[in-house]
Amino acid sequence: MKRKDVILLAVAIMCLGGAALFATRAMTGPGRQSADFPDGTFWICQACKHEFVKSVDEVMEIKTAGRESPDPAAGQMKCPSCGAGNTVRGLRCPSCKRIFVRSGAGRPTCPYCNMSLPAVAEGPGG
Repeated sequence: MKRKDVILLAVAIMCLGGAALFATRAMTGPGRQSADFPDGTFWICQACKHEFVKSVDEVMEIKTAGRESPDPAAGQMKCPSCGAGNTVRGLRCPSCKRIFVRSGAGRPTCPYCNMSLPAVAEGPGG
């Protein structure tokens, strides 16, 4: 093979690989969920009390942006309603679907409908 043919073949392979990656990303989408978090991750804004859900991919993008930016606020989860960075992870009640912050020890109870939530699996020694 001539050098020109090898270069053209390499470029064609790279283009096909890029197209395959693009097609795969388009089919799975940026909002896919993981097996551990099939419904996404739940958040509450401490400023305006807005409850929202973010996919694992969205959380990872925000955390990556925070690591790559000199601005420490770049890695904060911002409220989609008011834009504040004062957000915390929450739990979602399977009964009323509201998101709340767990408080205290023991089995969590939804503060909105008083339903006792299933026990969360604890790690080793826990």
